[in-house]
Amino acid sequence: KDVNWNIAVSFKAELQTYEGVKVYLTKGFGEWYSNTGRGRFGKILGADIFISCHNNSGTNTDARGAMVFGTVNSQYSEQMKKLGNIILRNLSEIGIPNSGYRQRGSTDNPAVDFYTALDEATKSGIPSMIIEHCYLSNPSDSAFIANLDNQYRCGVADAKAVAEYYGLKKRTVNAGSNVNLIRTYSAQFNGTGTFKSSDENIVYVSSTGLMTAKSEGSATITCVAADGSESQIVVTVPKVVQVGVAAGINPTFFDSQASAEKYGESSRQTQDWIIKLNNAEAAQFELEHAIEENNQALQGQDQEMVGL
Repeated sequence: KDVNWNIAVSFKAELQTYEGVKVYLTKGFGEWYSNTGRGRFGKILGADIFISCHNNSGTNTDARGAMVFGTVNSQYSEQMKKLGNIILRNLSEIGIPNSGYRQRGSTDNPAVDFYTALDEATKSGIPSMIIEHCYLSNPSDSAFIANLDNQYRCGVADAKAVAEYYGLKKRTVNAGSNVNLIRTYSAQFNGTGTFKSSDENIVYVSSTGLMTAKSEGSATITCVAADGSESQIVVTVPKVVQVGVAAGINPTFFDSQASAEKYGESSRQTQDWIIKLNNAEAAQFELEHAIEENNQALQGQDQEMVGL
């Protein structure tokens, strides 16, 4: 679960550096939504594609490598095959063997996807795929994907494949500009030199000039060139407006009052589940904080290396 989450977060972060893109996670760390709910969620948001980040496992410990399962839906199958092969190429370039693009139809109806997540997404009019990055049951794959940096590299490789498929361009900003940047989204300062932010709690800037919005407010990003000249960009991060989407979980119907009391919202089982969900949300916050600290530490190492 942690590995899949780290890949998905990295995937999202990299894709958000491109123009004209909005990225949504259909569930948070430790959360559960029905596959039907996730498909409907995508439809309400007007999603162009549904991609599920996974890792594989099996009884054959020799099996290894990345594979992509695309929908069998004839309306989208060729599109997903093209994108899937770009993803597999990118993953092979970072050291994961290519185990091929595949489809899997239902046992009862080969024209319907075996995997419910893909089937429900296509029923909602969204092309879909599952990326199986590594085999956790294979020693080599397991060792590779256990490395946090490799998890991030997988997410970046996935995102770059999507960008290539859709012909996306990096979001760049010229000096002297005033721009709005949605929280967690990034843009590249079009310039070379040493970069600094007037408030890193609002906008963080990397040693390469990648500006990432962190919280509501405004910050000035300054680039100091080799000759000492300075150029600036003012970045404003607008307030996040939370939108309620009533599509996450399917409605539940009970066949009797007794069943409703036993399994409904007031039941001990449901209350335990809510506690676990709250704990999972807290764990998600801690993980995001740890990832942020790790990224800042890596940026610090980059600056030290530049100083050498």
